[in-house]
Amino acid sequence: MQFLRDSRILASIADRRPSVRLDAAVAYVGADAPLLMPFRRGDVLVFNGSENALANGATSADAIGALHRRKVKLFAHQKLHAKVYVVGHVAIIGSANLSVRAATDGTAEAAIETDDVSIVKEALAFITDVQRDAESVDEAWLDWATS
Repeated sequence: MQFLRDSRILASIADRRPSVRLDAAVAYVGADAPLLMPFRRGDVLVFNGSENALANGATSADAIGALHRRKVKLFAHQKLHAKVYVVGHVAIIGSANLSVRAATDGTAEAAIETDDVSIVKEALAFITDVQRDAESVDEAWLDWATS
């Protein structure tokens, strides 16, 4: 187990990403999220897709559209505030959204990274649970989100 801070959080996820699946429940997905995190076909992302999150730009409909085109499994949750990432057999749980702000040294972010099997299992169960309470993103959702 290790403590991560600031830009090291998203970097640690991206560093592990090339060879394993990524499952995440992350409140806000900024405009540059597709560049920050190498999501690909079959990965799972649950995000805050509320009208408020979209209207104030905390979640970018364009970024969600780009991830949809990559065939990422996307789910819009109305009240999600968590930041839980599971990369293969590692869980990273902390404060970092998928945004440039979280990826720079200017924002004070913190997370715990662990390969403890029971915590990774619980983190995946959490992602599955919030996914059940979310709406699957499809073309109709994208049309609504960009209007």
